[in-house]
Amino acid sequence: MIFPIGEWLLFSIGILAWLDEAIPKSLRILPLSWLGGWIFEYFFSFSSTWNWFFPRIFVLLIIGEIAWRNLSERRIIPMFLAGGILVIQDLFLLNEPGIFPYDQWFFAFLFVLIAYLSSTNLWGMVLGITGGLLWSSFATMFLFNGVVNYYEFPNNFLWHYSFAVVGGLSLLKFILGTLRESIADEEKLLREDD
Repeated sequence: MIFPIGEWLLFSIGILAWLDEAIPKSLRILPLSWLGGWIFEYFFSFSSTWNWFFPRIFVLLIIGEIAWRNLSERRIIPMFLAGGILVIQDLFLLNEPGIFPYDQWFFAFLFVLIAYLSSTNLWGMVLGITGGLLWSSFATMFLFNGVVNYYEFPNNFLWHYSFAVVGGLSLLKFILGTLRESIADEEKLLREDD
């Protein structure tokens, strides 16, 4: 994706966490973690085979830790199922590249869908996505070392797609919650009038 959807959503969520009481205050650290990863990436360079995008890795680690704290059950299953989809994608693309069109979109949709279905709430989905991206990145590094000429950690397309889906679902949940509250308030006013 050309437009950096993931980064813009990240900074928007971080700024909104400072301004709005409805957004968890633990998300205030997201822009700072991205900046810390950028500084780390600036001072350290690694092999050209593996392109480590440290700002995104730092953000994934922080979001994963926040999601882990907000969950009490089903922490491990979403991460391994979603990450397994990405490992399957890498195996599929290494063996039969270009066998059908839009394979990147198909696996991205399947990745997010599995993270959603294997979790109990939105934080579980976030943990599944962040853990899946991290787990599959390291699994790819160990499984395909010497086979892959170039690989991005985390995958650029999946980073933006995942942030867009989670941001869209969060916005939809917020809108539906606001509508339910306004409908409940109107019903309460009607009852008081009667």
